Amino acid sequence: MGKSFAQDSSESERQELETVAAALERTPKLVKLLRYLAEKYFAGENNHLTEYNIATEVFDRKITSFIASEDAVARVETHRLRKKLKAYYEGEGKSHPLQISIPLGTYVPVFLRQNVDPPIERDDRSESQEPEESFEQIAEVGEFLSKTGS
Repeated sequence: MGKSFAQDSSESERQELETVAAALERTPKLVKLLRYLAEKYFAGENNHLTEYNIATEVFDRKITSFIASEDAVARVETHRLRKKLKAYYEGEGKSHPLQISIPLGTYVPVFLRQNVDPPIERDDRSESQEPEESFEQIAEVGEFLSKTGS
């Protein structure tokens, strides 16, 4: 029997995780955080992705003495990871059909499918070229439409 869409999706998500982790190997703390977030996501344990759990399980803060208001390690490192992911997908990972994002306000990773078309050879004499929409512009439009109910 063939694989279901969910199985194929999960496999491609795991493959993208491994590709990104390899690209970020020079920042082992961020790789550890990314793997933790993704594994909780894959296990369906998104409710466990809290600042406290990240600080104690990823960054080895003491369970008995961790105080989030005094130690922002989870927020700071997640912010760094978001920046690294953004830079990666603007550069080396730009052509990846699947991209990992961690939206603001959450620690739950999102795997976004991209429409990546092969480059179109253009005649150099062509004067009209269509502007490319950035991934962020498309995401903003989608967010706006979901809020307005359109």
